Amino acid sequence: MKSLLCKLSVSLLFPNRSNSLNGGSGNDTLINTFGQSLFVGGTGDDLLRLGNEDGVTDSINYGTGDGIDTIYEFVRGIGGDLLSFSQIANIDVITVGTTTRLTIGDGTAGNSNFGNGQLLVMLVDTTGFIAADVGSNLVGSNFLFS
Repeated sequence: MKSLLCKLSVSLLFPNRSNSLNGGSGNDTLINTFGQSLFVGGTGDDLLRLGNEDGVTDSINYGTGDGIDTIYEFVRGIGGDLLSFSQIANIDVITVGTTTRLTIGDGTAGNSNFGNGQLLVMLVDTTGFIAADVGSNLVGSNFLFS
């Protein structure tokens, strides 16, 4: 597996192989055209392009202190992509138009604060998440759905 660490904002293109794409502390653009990839955006506000319908499962790791990441071409459902969170207890999952927003939650679904926590990730053109997607596409936290 090829691994790169990017210290500056940069676009990366890696066709046809397995990759590890690490954004570091800047606001990065990480792009994978084909092949299975592990994305770690880091502490900046990053733009991640997973590769549209490339037939592989890409993984995104998001940790406490990472910036607001915007993810394109995320495939939902069994055999789809995987978004893994670490050290974040509760996450609210909200659909706004054609985007799914994941925010820090308080552990209570449907209350007046639901979906109003710190924005973590936006999945552009990806909607329809349900509790059944936990474990298949979403791991590492308690996910609550609107």
